[in-house]
Amino acid sequence: MSMRKRIFLIHMLMLIGGMAILFAVIFGSVRQGIRGYMDSGEWISNVEDDAKAVLEKLEKTDGDWEVLAGELKNDHCALVVYEGDQNIYPADPADPPQDRNMIDRLRSDKRGIHTAFGNTYVDADVTVDGHTYYVAALFDHQDMMRESEHMEQRFSGLLWKLFLLILLLILMGWAFSRYLVNRMMEPLDLLMDGLKRTAAGDLEHPVDYHGDAELESVCLAFNQMQETIRTQKAERQQYEQSRTDMITSISHDLRTPLTSVKGYIKAVLDGVPKTPEMTGEYLKIAYDATGDMDRLLQKLFLFSKVETGQMPLHLEKADLETYLLTFAEEHRLSYEARGMQIKMELTPGIPAGYYDLLQLERVLVNLLENSLRYAKHTPLVVTIRLEKCGSQQVISVSDNGVGIPPEKLPHIFERFYRCDEARSREGSGIGLYIVKYIVEAHGGQVQAVNDNGLTIRMSFPERTKQDEENTDRRG
Repeated sequence: MSMRKRIFLIHMLMLIGGMAILFAVIFGSVRQGIRGYMDSGEWISNVEDDAKAVLEKLEKTDGDWEVLAGELKNDHCALVVYEGDQNIYPADPADPPQDRNMIDRLRSDKRGIHTAFGNTYVDADVTVDGHTYYVAALFDHQDMMRESEHMEQRFSGLLWKLFLLILLLILMGWAFSRYLVNRMMEPLDLLMDGLKRTAAGDLEHPVDYHGDAELESVCLAFNQMQETIRTQKAERQQYEQSRTDMITSISHDLRTPLTSVKGYIKAVLDGVPKTPEMTGEYLKIAYDATGDMDRLLQKLFLFSKVETGQMPLHLEKADLETYLLTFAEEHRLSYEARGMQIKMELTPGIPAGYYDLLQLERVLVNLLENSLRYAKHTPLVVTIRLEKCGSQQVISVSDNGVGIPPEKLPHIFERFYRCDEARSREGSGIGLYIVKYIVEAHGGQVQAVNDNGLTIRMSFPERTKQDEENTDRRG
């Protein structure tokens, strides 16, 4: 059974059950009250009070027996009048209102109010125009019982009207329940339709509901969830496309040195170089090409480790000034051969800290390669600076190139981002992303600014031995 039907059924059962209990209680109480009143005989005891009023009427009569009989009839009494032994009223002696022997017996009793055999009688001697009459009024209990039964019937009629009223209320409750259930189920139906559309891949149509604030907030939350899913889906698609482009780019970049390696080795095997010097030159060119291939593969391997979270830091205490001087000396000649001049501006006296020197070297190499590829300036000069800013040790790598368009500057550390998307074969879009990952893994921050070229600033906190041990345990 659907929720709509369950809610409607429960609401109607509660309404009908409540109305039925109310009707039963009222009907039972009234009927029991009438039955109890009749069975207890209280109505008989009330006759005694009425008898006093009847006796007063008898004693004040002026002899107009028809009028008196009419008044007594309203009190459920029958009138009997004798003058001596002669029946005066009713006029037809063949139809006396009561048994004559009973009347004769009463005439011998004391005058007033009498009760005999469960019946009540009122009699008196009255004198009218010099004549003395024996006047008796006999209460008609059967008539009174019929009046009570008539009253019970009236109460039964009222109860039937009450029943019809309750039935009308139930019908109104049925209509209201349908309205209420439909109003409650409207947002649920809209949400169900939205879920079906979402499951089918349609994320463009939100749930349009305006009504109760609580249900409206639920629909709003669903729309926000749908928008989040849509955004994440678009990001995943963009990510997959960018990863495909990266693999395509690296494959393209690998093809050039691989072709060179194959070409020069085949030339050596075919005996093209005629002297040992030419053979050595051919082999050196092939060897240098394998270095380019190795750098590309290392970058791909490093990106894979970053993505899978398998690149922990192994910190060791190091003096950054000494390390940067050593790095510059080791790489100066190779970069000068490629058209880059490395300058150093180091602030002395900066205390030693804890760094993963292998990862730090990857950061610097990525930044130098990035300048070499995108600076677009000759002669190319890259300046490596070391300075202390408060509790931070800052390494800056600046070139004298063309810089980055301001609108693209905030995005250059994003995964797969390339400033010149039209040149999709140039660069993989992961070099600066890896730089950001390694710097932040050290607890630092990285930012890029245009300052007569592109400057990458990396701020590292001063780490203690405890920081190093915690990082090693996490790794």
